[in-house]
Amino acid sequence: MSSFILLSVVVAVAIGASCFVACARMWLYAASLTFALGCSSPASAVGRSEPSGPCPIGDLTLPIEMVTVVRMPDGHTEDVREGGAIPLVEPPQGGQVVFVGVRAKNLDGCGVVITATLRDPCTGQIIGVEARPIDLTASSSGWGEPSAPTDIGSFANVPLCPSPAATRDVHGQRYVLEVDVRDRGKRTAHAALSVVPTCTEASRCPDECRRGSMPADCTEARAP
Repeated sequence: MSSFILLSVVVAVAIGASCFVACARMWLYAASLTFALGCSSPASAVGRSEPSGPCPIGDLTLPIEMVTVVRMPDGHTEDVREGGAIPLVEPPQGGQVVFVGVRAKNLDGCGVVITATLRDPCTGQIIGVEARPIDLTASSSGWGEPSAPTDIGSFANVPLCPSPAATRDVHGQRYVLEVDVRDRGKRTAHAALSVVPTCTEASRCPDECRRGSMPADCTEARAP
């Protein structure tokens, strides 16, 4: 009987030691994972290296001035005009998106978070939205412009087609494009423009952006 009791104690101690080692390994793994996540940033998550110091463009004591721009299919950028067309472009992952950016001044141009939203003016429903950090570089005009204007990563890639949230066609209809920016100093700016998303190619875009036979929700929405 005493031998059995001794054997049981040895087994229990062995199991307890094994459990302790396993738990210690799990704790160390969790601690290292927490440390890694705590030290990561949105910039590092997308492969960007964010500078330690500010990148001032203009006068940081003044309100941000901002102009909304879009990247065109051939890679150049154009200012967005009130009531104007914005191009629907097929990105590498498929579907149809709008590449939305900004020209701005009186802000820290490094690590600017841009949020672009397309909203239905008839229902208030968000059709597509995307946010990401971008970098702006001061140009000779004194305005900050996308640091890599030919790179789609320098723009908010707003997914619009197909959109489960749409209740009417996206192509050729009037919507509201809202753009918000926030720099590392928590300075912010907002802009809203009436726009008409427009297909730039006829093979897939019109079908992807069509919402069946459902009519427009308000007569003002249809572009002339």
